[in-house]
Amino acid sequence: MRAKIGLAALALTVSISSTASAGWVENRSQWNALGPNKITYVVGLSDGMIIADSTPYGDAMAFGMHRCVKELGITGADLVTMIDAAYAADVVNWSKAPASLFFTEMFRMCRTQINHERAQRGLDLIPEN
Repeated sequence: MRAKIGLAALALTVSISSTASAGWVENRSQWNALGPNKITYVVGLSDGMIIADSTPYGDAMAFGMHRCVKELGITGADLVTMIDAAYAADVVNWSKAPASLFFTEMFRMCRTQINHERAQRGLDLIPEN
């Protein structure tokens, strides 16, 4: 059983590393080249984003994003759809990294929860656009 799990992990690592070894995923073309590994990419972004860093602003962002994901029931598949939609919405986005689109969309979607956490810490609120 351990061998099967180890082989599965190795296969996933190799399939992702073939794209990653060329460098960062920097645009729509490279995003699309990830194929079914898009979900692994966005879950990694999401996991990294909700790590508190022991600063008031960083903690407010991390806790707000975590709360947002839980409240809205956002899944990895939802995150892939969100980035695909951002690319489809404007050809200008095609040159942007999926991580940039991810953060822009998540920040927009989770502003309420982030502001809640900021208010609890006595920090200034992020204004609506």
